[in-house]
Amino acid sequence: MKTNVKFLSLAFVMMVMSFGLKAQITGDITASAEVQTALTLTKDVDIDFGTISATTPGVVTLDPTGAASANVGTSATVGKFTIGGGDNASVKITWPASVNLVGTNNPTNEMVYSVLVHGNTTDDAAGSASLGAVGVATTADVNLSSPDGDYFLYVGGNLAPKGTAAGAGAALNSQGVDTYAATLTFQLEYN
Repeated sequence: MKTNVKFLSLAFVMMVMSFGLKAQITGDITASAEVQTALTLTKDVDIDFGTISATTPGVVTLDPTGAASANVGTSATVGKFTIGGGDNASVKITWPASVNLVGTNNPTNEMVYSVLVHGNTTDDAAGSASLGAVGVATTADVNLSSPDGDYFLYVGGNLAPKGTAAGAGAALNSQGVDTYAATLTFQLEYN
């Protein structure tokens, strides 16, 4: 019996000691953050398709470069934003594929506005490049590499009757007479 007690005591002591012999493993991780100048998104010009006919011979198109607009009014203007931030920083821009323009006098009047965005490091719409396809929700990465750390967005697109798929474009046919409006939301963040 004494042998069994001694054996059990010895086994117990060895078991307790073996728990203490296990090595602890540790690991370190570094936390860091780069702080840049605050991003700014300044609306310079609103998008305006001008005064158009209720029935058009083709798609109402506002070209962001100003070169190939069609069926828009003489007062049509491309929308423009200026993005400001850290020099040579990479920025992610997000915008919707389309929005419904709603009649301000009769909210049952609607048109589909499919968005097309171009961008440039210099303030030159004619020299800007497309950042995505018309009517496609897009996230584009750009670099703020102008002399001032700015980037310029030019916003156009096309109009179509209610129910037309985004990006499809279609001629207006007896569109309700009204003044149409909607708000587009652009989002920015550093990459």
